[in-house]
Amino acid sequence: MLLDAKLGSEHWADAASTATYVKNRSPSIYSSQTPWELFFGRNPDVSGMRAFGSKAYVHVLKQLRHKLDPLGTASTFIGYVPNSKEYRVLMDSGKVQIITDVIFLEVVPSAANKAAATEAEQANNKVSAGVPDSPITVQEDNSEADSTDMDLDPHSLH
Repeated sequence: MLLDAKLGSEHWADAASTATYVKNRSPSIYSSQTPWELFFGRNPDVSGMRAFGSKAYVHVLKQLRHKLDPLGTASTFIGYVPNSKEYRVLMDSGKVQIITDVIFLEVVPSAANKAAATEAEQANNKVSAGVPDSPITVQEDNSEADSTDMDLDPHSLH
């Protein structure tokens, strides 16, 4: 989790806490119910679950910003607050904030998907740039054909 989120080992407690939070609200192979259901007797609310390490933007209050300042600041989701609808986010400044006004960008590919995406992008760049995957050998045509003899009608190429 820490590697995919590109977080340091100082956030291992947040990763472990978030993993426990998710595991307790996820179905088990040993029972048709989640551990949360077995303990509390009701279904857990999973509507607020987010991907660990996803990019998030925390709302900046109107009183704390000027007219042309951004409405949000970048952060990284690192966990949940027990018995609350608040989230723990790591601000780009390094501080951890507990907040509810946050928008998540949960398109966080894993390391394997990033490598595959990078390879696909490089292949796409080669194709769009006209760079072939294998070298092409060009042979000169020594025929005495005159360029005026060529038929330039596009319909005759079929």
